[in-house]
Amino acid sequence: MDQILTFIGAHPLLTGSFVAVLVLFILNETQRGGKTIGAQALVDWVNQHNALVVDVRDRKAFSTGHIAQSLNIPFATLEKSLGELESHRGRPLVLVCQHGQQAGAAGTVLRKHKFEPVLRLEGGLAGWRAASLPLVKGRA
Repeated sequence: MDQILTFIGAHPLLTGSFVAVLVLFILNETQRGGKTIGAQALVDWVNQHNALVVDVRDRKAFSTGHIAQSLNIPFATLEKSLGELESHRGRPLVLVCQHGQQAGAAGTVLRKHKFEPVLRLEGGLAGWRAASLPLVKGRA
């Protein structure tokens, strides 16, 4: 620990540059996948903005419980399945995965293909469950 503090003291410009790059990297990565919204905001987006919920978990996980009226397009097949979303272009898309990480990567793919707006459910389906909101079981 003393060596780290000595290094920081001896190289403030290098340390400051590293911290700045790290912060910019984190900000960039979080924005690339789309803005995050909470569970209640998701309900509002669906009701007020006709948002489509896209669940990017695999089909087995989707069948164990998903948000009502959500469309299941597993992340592994997302690029090949963009045609399924073509009729929804221009409609807000809210991406859902188990904990929120995979939705960010899916958001990056969709934004690359000019789908906008793209949002992510904060905390994924785990966040939805934590808010005690209902799930539908079985295939959609």
